[in-house]
Amino acid sequence: MEVLFTVLIAFVAGCASIGLVLLRQRRLAARIAMLEQQTTWYHDALRIAGAGIWQWNIEEDRWHWMEDIFQTPGSTLDYHIAMSEDFHRHLHPDDRDLYRSIEAACREGQESYLVEYRYRLDNGEIRWFRDIAHRVASAGEGAPTIFGITIDVTEEKQRTLDRERRSDQDDLTGLPNRRALMEHLADRLFDETEFALAFVDLNGFKTLNDQHGHASGDACLRLLGRTLSASLHDDEFAARMGGDEFVIIIPASDDETAIDRTSSLIGDALTVANRGIPKGRIGASAGLAFHPRHATTREGLLGAADSAMYRAKASGRSLALSVYGDDDATSQRSA
Repeated sequence: MEVLFTVLIAFVAGCASIGLVLLRQRRLAARIAMLEQQTTWYHDALRIAGAGIWQWNIEEDRWHWMEDIFQTPGSTLDYHIAMSEDFHRHLHPDDRDLYRSIEAACREGQESYLVEYRYRLDNGEIRWFRDIAHRVASAGEGAPTIFGITIDVTEEKQRTLDRERRSDQDDLTGLPNRRALMEHLADRLFDETEFALAFVDLNGFKTLNDQHGHASGDACLRLLGRTLSASLHDDEFAARMGGDEFVIIIPASDDETAIDRTSSLIGDALTVANRGIPKGRIGASAGLAFHPRHATTREGLLGAADSAMYRAKASGRSLALSVYGDDDATSQRSA
């Protein structure tokens, strides 16, 4: 009887234990399901927000991403990407030094930062991102770590840029102004393509203003700007630097192509502009510089083209073009 009682007690205890295990398993399964649901919500929220979170091990310069929003859709996701020159290579030239300075500050102990920058995806698309980051405490002797979130703010920046674009246009000619030119040049340099830059200065414009008044001068510039703008191909660009100075950018790698196309654009614009002048004619002198042959910076290209322009102006012709650094490459043509 005692044996039967003992077996009965053991059976009841076993059933109770099994029931407790099953109860714990059900609770664990419920918690796992809830965690999976919350994780799904979390990933959906980040995707909708266009955001990704990450940790940066400063000493090892290693980044652990939960979502890599820099990846082109459909590409393989690498959750452990090294912060290296490869990342910097994708940054817009105007933003590289800023980001490097922030990294250096973090290595020196900076606690947090907020920065916006442009990044080129693998498919060539350039997008704006905002990083918000803060240093987290290291456990024991652990390496210092920065925790942050990266948000795609391209649409937000585009709305801001659209508002600013109104201030990027020259009111008189309708062409982009110097500010827009510098932005365009930065984008061209970032794409690392070959192109020619022509610095154009009008000849006889001061005489026109002095003899016929500024209204005639403005009308001349207005006609020239509109004609030049209408004559440009999709991959060409023209801007008014100020006064009677203009810049033209064309995708050309050889002197002959650049001279022919620049001469055609300027000549056509002068022809139309001169029709509105009561007496006399204006001409133009242009200096050309090539990227990357002559310079790889905005200032370098503008300086080289400006230097070549003065050599062309010395010829005294109504339309003269000169290529930087080649004394024998001056092309002088009547317009």
